[in-house]
Amino acid sequence: VITEVLKASAEDHDPLIGLPLPTLAARYLLQANIFPLSRFTQLRGEFSAGKSALLLEIMRWFNMYGGGAVLIDTENKGSETMLRGMLGHNAQHIARTKVLTAASVEEWQSKYIGICKQIHAQIDAANAPDKLVPVCVGVDSISAVEVNRRVDKVSDEGHAAAGHPYLARNLSDFMRTALVPTLRHYPIAFIATNHLKEEINSMGFGPPKKYAPGGASLDYYPTLIIDMQKASRNTITAGRVEGQPVRLIATKNNLGAPGRRLTVNLLW
Repeated sequence: VITEVLKASAEDHDPLIGLPLPTLAARYLLQANIFPLSRFTQLRGEFSAGKSALLLEIMRWFNMYGGGAVLIDTENKGSETMLRGMLGHNAQHIARTKVLTAASVEEWQSKYIGICKQIHAQIDAANAPDKLVPVCVGVDSISAVEVNRRVDKVSDEGHAAAGHPYLARNLSDFMRTALVPTLRHYPIAFIATNHLKEEINSMGFGPPKKYAPGGASLDYYPTLIIDMQKASRNTITAGRVEGQPVRLIATKNNLGAPGRRLTVNLLW
């Protein structure tokens, strides 16, 4: 774990601490030499853009540097084969990557806070900086499930319908009250995937506008927002390696100027 102080060296400023970025492509995209800890990162993209694969790839970085990862799967689509492939079939890395499931927003939030409390307790009890290990906590995805109140309403009525923005209000409250206390000063990186959807102009003209569900809080609180697109319909096959080219865009970047983009091969 390395430390980098940005824009100030005064003692009252918190240093930015993170893991060394292992690839030139990542350093170019983020305009930094570290992946930040104690921060929130959002990976957004349309269907089959590689969001889950990139999340597992970042978790591999944490394992490379002696840390670990916890994946909270809300979409019931987790694949043990994909996880093992993205982690390079490394038995030690696989053992240090735990997978949990959640069926509602409240459930993944409860599990996230429970994981953070365990990490906080271990660190506070040890009081030994050399014993700290970086942990990546990922939610795939942050808006794939509804809040319990909404689920109960659908269950009672027997059908789904357009309703109030329960999800946006819930996530806004969570970001405002729980996110900073669980991350600040702790070696935890919170990474969430989210879906980019198209909204047709109600007047019937102009190109569709892309948006991510979950409300404005998901734009304000992340240090990084990385948008992903499939760069080609063709898949890559080379021996035992498969993958796809993806286009990454640093839509929001508090480590540097936003807007950098590049195309990389996401392989497993």
